[in-house]
Amino acid sequence: VQTLGIAMMMPPQGPYPGMGGMYGQGMPGAMPPMPPMQPPAPPAQPLTMIAPSSAFSGEAGRYAWYRVAFAGGVDLRHGPSVEAPRTGEMLCQNATFAAAEELLGADGRIYLRLADGRGWAFDD
Repeated sequence: VQTLGIAMMMPPQGPYPGMGGMYGQGMPGAMPPMPPMQPPAPPAQPLTMIAPSSAFSGEAGRYAWYRVAFAGGVDLRHGPSVEAPRTGEMLCQNATFAAAEELLGADGRIYLRLADGRGWAFDD
């Protein structure tokens, strides 16, 4: 069984020659039974999203759409500046978003105002 790329080792099951019975049953130094494995918790945000073609028509078609490529995600800001306070929200890698406004900052960065009003993103 593999979870998140880490191989989980399971104790051997069944009788083995020379062990005089079942592994882990009454043998000195035997491993205790393992508790049942729980499925991993789902991510806080979807890792990828699939949108129907209608998602980019109508009002949504008026905006430029972007995808976050940075593995660490992007922290949203309250304004178009790296010095602006963070909103507390983050766009994870591969998240897509619509930008209602695009500004070139004095620092040379492009700032994008999210169309849904959650804040501003920028690219280094």
